[in-house]
Amino acid sequence: MNETFFLSLRLMGQGMVGIFAVILIIYVVLLFLGKPKRKEEKGGVDKEKHMD
Repeated sequence: MNETFFLSLRLMGQGMVGIFAVILIIYVVLLFLGKPKRKEEKGGVDKEKHMD
């Protein structure tokens, strides 16, 4: 029983690391997808100031 318990803990740890890695990858992808919008806002004309 002891060997099986430690084997299950190892498997659970691998699963948790895998979930963390996937969340991190999704976060990085979302950061890169958001960058072009930021560049347009900086270089573009502010629409709120010119609407008057």
